Amino acid sequence: MRAAIRVGLTADYELEPAFLSGGAGGGYRNGPIPNYVYRWTEREFEKTLCSYAPTHRHTFFYDYGYGIPLQRFAMARRASYRLAGYALSHTVRIAEFLVPKQGNRFAFGALKNTTRQPWLTESLQFNDEYLTGKYDKRRYK
Repeated sequence: MRAAIRVGLTADYELEPAFLSGGAGGGYRNGPIPNYVYRWTEREFEKTLCSYAPTHRHTFFYDYGYGIPLQRFAMARRASYRLAGYALSHTVRIAEFLVPKQGNRFAFGALKNTTRQPWLTESLQFNDEYLTGKYDKRRYK
């Protein structure tokens, strides 16, 4: 993704909606300031949910895909970018097969609270029995 940003194939901010509206909207709070594109990873999603709900284990699922921004390429002034967009649109199936997780479409979800953490009781208190089997208090001073 960083390489695609460096060569101009994608951007860190959603510039096109603001540009197409003449700077009147399409950005932050539908204003003229373009939105930053936050790119999630699997690990960031899992850490966020586990921080929010640490009492249980969760089941995570993911889906990946490629979406070639043909409108962005068509709007480019440089013919080489327009040509790159055309070429990418015809090679996307190969990329989906070879490197499926490297696409620009990423969907994720979770089933929260599927099982309680083993170090908690049903009333969500520390499970001394579990922790005693794992740690020896006498070794800590």
